Amino acid sequence: MRPPPFLRNFFRRPIFAILLSGCLTLPCATQTPAQTTTQEWQAAAVQKYPDLAVAGSELNGRFVDACKERRVATPAFFGNPKWPLLLADELMKSQSAPFTAATPAAETSPTPPPVAAKEPAEGVITEYEAKNIPSAAGLESASFRWWAPANVQVRGVLVLIPGRGGDGRGMASDKDWQTLATETGFGILACCLKNPEDNPFTYQGDPNGSISNLIDETVDAVLVENGQQIKNPPLAFWGHSAGANVTELYAFRHANRVIGAVLTRGTRGPGEHSPTKDDVPILILVGKNDKPEWVDSALKCYEKGKVAHALWTLALHPNQGHELGNTLPLALAHLRAAIQLRLPLGNTTAKPKKLSESSGWLGDPTTYEIASYVQYKNKKKDAIWLLDETTAQAWKKHLSGS
Repeated sequence: MRPPPFLRNFFRRPIFAILLSGCLTLPCATQTPAQTTTQEWQAAAVQKYPDLAVAGSELNGRFVDACKERRVATPAFFGNPKWPLLLADELMKSQSAPFTAATPAAETSPTPPPVAAKEPAEGVITEYEAKNIPSAAGLESASFRWWAPANVQVRGVLVLIPGRGGDGRGMASDKDWQTLATETGFGILACCLKNPEDNPFTYQGDPNGSISNLIDETVDAVLVENGQQIKNPPLAFWGHSAGANVTELYAFRHANRVIGAVLTRGTRGPGEHSPTKDDVPILILVGKNDKPEWVDSALKCYEKGKVAHALWTLALHPNQGHELGNTLPLALAHLRAAIQLRLPLGNTTAKPKKLSESSGWLGDPTTYEIASYVQYKNKKKDAIWLLDETTAQAWKKHLSGS
């Protein structure tokens, strides 16, 4: 018996990701000369039946359903590393009609992100304390907490940085962030950057790139300590206030490594733009009731980026100030879309894909009406750019409350 529709939607997230015991990853579409491991046989199966790796295709859904049934009925079947190709062959032979692949997304209408998982995967939390912090950094200490889905080799890292002096390490245990990490195959690095009482602001300016370097060194060290094989992985950032300032400066220095970012109440919004930084999908969350000079600075930086066609999204809330408010749902939607659109499951290069303006959606900053780039009827130059339909809906709800 096939699972009910809501379970089918859940299981049809891109194939092999978080499947079965959570230890398999989507294979690349290249067959190795002599398959010896399950991953290599997965690659062979995808090469033979490309629809197998298309989320939403009939073959994808039937394969996932069959795996679930076999796990219960004949678990010994998975002892043979060739099982992905054997099962795919079996399904194809038993199918009387051709499979219909999911329609590839048009450039102007990206496929919405998959249905969110109901619960995050199990994982292990570890602690890390930075050593030898440069005196120029303006930090008293730098502590971190790592979480990743159990038995998964991650393909990127979510870096979460709270406001000045805040301890954000608890976010590594937050189910919303763990669910996002589970869905995207990322790990979580939650930060606690403590400044001395007599020097509260220096580190936010990333003097000499010292904070950016500290983040890079910490990511590398934590990955090694937790048995992760990836090097120089793409990073996705969330930052609040001082954490947003640190994030936008990291994106300025290392834009090619940033797959997406959320800047919540940063005093300069997205900061200065540059040709590479303009390609990073950045969500700028501004509260209209925040300090006037901060709001003014954030909007000026955003407008300069907009003139340069930066892929930046402004969410100017009419009734909020410097507090987080109801920003989390939009932040999660933005990062989820940025990762899924720029680094789809199956991407083996770890190089983020460059997006175009016309691939996204647009929103009216006054009425909050939304539409795809092609279907938008108002003046495009005045509109807010959005990653996809799901993000557009979250943007509208965040600003209008509906």
